[in-house]
Amino acid sequence: MGRPQVKLKEPTSEIVSWVLLAQKGDLHAREEIILITKNSFFKFCVYVTGNQEAANDLFQDAYVKAFSKINELHEPHRFHSWLCKIAKNLFLDSLKLKKNEETIQLDVISPTLFSTEADRESSIQIQRILNDLDYDSRMVLILVDMSEFSYAEAAEVLNTTEASVRSRLFRARKEFAAKYQSKK
Repeated sequence: MGRPQVKLKEPTSEIVSWVLLAQKGDLHAREEIILITKNSFFKFCVYVTGNQEAANDLFQDAYVKAFSKINELHEPHRFHSWLCKIAKNLFLDSLKLKKNEETIQLDVISPTLFSTEADRESSIQIQRILNDLDYDSRMVLILVDMSEFSYAEAAEVLNTTEASVRSRLFRARKEFAAKYQSKK
């Protein structure tokens, strides 16, 4: 079974140009940024929340917050990691508000997110395993293994060091593999 990839890496020079224009108030630039990042960022949100409805909310809230604070972004080439960091923080805030509420509804993940039913089933199985992991393990796997962030980018999103990311990733991969094998 292949691992689904959430490609969030947009062309750096293209995104930098659009971010610089958005910082000057260009609304068309904001639309272009969304067009470049929306598909992969939405999949990222689905994996973080485990729920398509919650992912829709997180997706929208993250863009709204990012664009309201776009002038605070001093390194436009880091837009994607900055957007993910915003989404991560919004998600953590929502968890604090919904501590006792079940948020994982895997069966409502839209089939349109995946090219085949097998991909959908595979993603649901992966999501179930991710949901069984603690938050830190889940986030490091989503960022590094599924979204292909570098250790430095993941450390920035998680507010930690690269060494901590490597350590968490080692443990998370080991735990994920064990859970995956036990579900076969």
